[in-house]
Amino acid sequence: LGGIQQALETVVKQVTSNDLLVFFLAGHGGPDPGSRKTRYFMTYDTGQDFTRSALPMTLLRDRLTKDLRAKRLVCFIDTCHSAGLAGDPQAGGF
Repeated sequence: LGGIQQALETVVKQVTSNDLLVFFLAGHGGPDPGSRKTRYFMTYDTGQDFTRSALPMTLLRDRLTKDLRAKRLVCFIDTCHSAGLAGDPQAGGF
C-alpha cells in the first residue's frame, strides 16, 4: 500500500497540464466488511482493517480527477467493485 501511495503522489506532482497520463491498475477490489458502501483496492498487505491497509477507491479517483494537472487521462481499472471509484456502489464509472 505504501508503495502505491508514494507512486501516486510522485505522478501527481510530476505530471504537467501538457501531459497525457495512461493509468492502469489491475488487482483486487472489494467493499469494507464494516461499511459495505465503501470500496477499496486491496494489496498483498491488506489486513482486516481496510481503513488502515487498503486504498480507498474514492481517494484514487480524487487524486486522478481533482489533483492531477494533466488535461488528458486514460484510465484502465481491472478490479472487482471498480464502480466504487464513483463513490456510490450503485453508480458506474467516474
